[in-house]
Amino acid sequence: MLLKKILDKAMEMADSAEVHMTRSESSTISFENSMIKESSSSDLGGVSLRVIKDGKIGFSSSSKPNDDSVADFALQVSKQGKNVEFSFNGSSDAKPFELETGDFDKLTEEYLISESEGVIDNLKSVHDEALAACSIQKNVSESKIMSSIGLDTGQKTKSISWYCGLKHNTEGNFLHVYDFKTGDTFTGFNEIVANVKEDFEICQNNVTIEPGKYKVLFSPRGMMYLISVFTSCLSGLAVAKGISPWGDRTGEKLFDERISVRSNLVLDDASLRLAFDDEGTPTGITDFIEKGVLNSFYHSLDSAAQTKQTLTGHGFKGSFASLPGASAFGIEIAPGESSVDDMMEDADIWVDDIIGAIMSNPYAGIISGNPSMSFTLEDGKKTAHIKDFMLSINVFDLFKNGIIAISKDVKQVGMPPFFPTFKAPYILVDGVSITSK
Repeated sequence: MLLKKILDKAMEMADSAEVHMTRSESSTISFENSMIKESSSSDLGGVSLRVIKDGKIGFSSSSKPNDDSVADFALQVSKQGKNVEFSFNGSSDAKPFELETGDFDKLTEEYLISESEGVIDNLKSVHDEALAACSIQKNVSESKIMSSIGLDTGQKTKSISWYCGLKHNTEGNFLHVYDFKTGDTFTGFNEIVANVKEDFEICQNNVTIEPGKYKVLFSPRGMMYLISVFTSCLSGLAVAKGISPWGDRTGEKLFDERISVRSNLVLDDASLRLAFDDEGTPTGITDFIEKGVLNSFYHSLDSAAQTKQTLTGHGFKGSFASLPGASAFGIEIAPGESSVDDMMEDADIWVDDIIGAIMSNPYAGIISGNPSMSFTLEDGKKTAHIKDFMLSINVFDLFKNGIIAISKDVKQVGMPPFFPTFKAPYILVDGVSITSK
């Protein structure tokens, strides 16, 4: 076995070792400016090795799965590696989830191109001068992991994301209306095409608003930016580095009691089902915030050892060539009790997207930017597209004192690798500062 060969070679000199293999098969179909841009497939993978020698860690990787030279390089790197306090995982009772990929096999290149062409034709009918875009990407990944102390396991995952949008640029008005979905099952374009067409029609009416404080309804898609505050501050690595403002506040009530945040990687309705992370640590359900009270953080082997906190099974690799680190997979914000229709009746503004928010300071709780997809609301309906304004949110304060309502409806969103897939409700808050650009 190739992994065993690499592990045995590493153990000729290392005190302990862990070898990890990944293979990923992807297909992508995309249309841009109403024309096909890409139709491609890839089959990528590689092997990586971590060793611990004299308390120091070494790491190496190769795109060749049978490349046992990674053992030599990892041992060489360990001489200058950082000191670590953790040990690799041994065997566990965690069993990989069964994964059916028959539905993905039916999503042939011909089928996906045909689906995409139908979407493009549908969207082009909305406006003579608008440019339509569409894409689908599916991925099936397999990983295997072995350690020198008995770990020997593997698992498969699948994911698919699909997107469509319309662009229409006129003097002083650059409009990009889009919607997308991500998950493990393709449910078709009908819903997001309908959303794009409806929002595009509303966006033909542009308005400006006066500076001030408003009641803002964040859709689950709009929550993508706000949730970065939670994923940043709940990171075990941020605690280890001393940059999380919550590092020493476990047990404190930080938010409105309607706010609960957890990680779910095992239930049938999880956004991503994984029996264990990329270090072989079993996953599960971890309650980080319960009824506003901070309970815990998410950890990899390294961050848990540094902080001396409970391991949570969140040690994931960005690619086969990267080290595992504490990663916010499976995040869910608990639903509330309100209907979206009632929340729209009470809100001033609807926000779907915030340009520039990714450059905010989540450790300070501050999210700011230009809401590119935002609408005025009157009598519970979207009425006009709002132009030329900036939004600034102190999530720490608003989620403690400014929550008006949280919806019963929850949606799965995400934009990997920038935003891991998560689940969130609609959240209505009061006191959001709006300024003119």
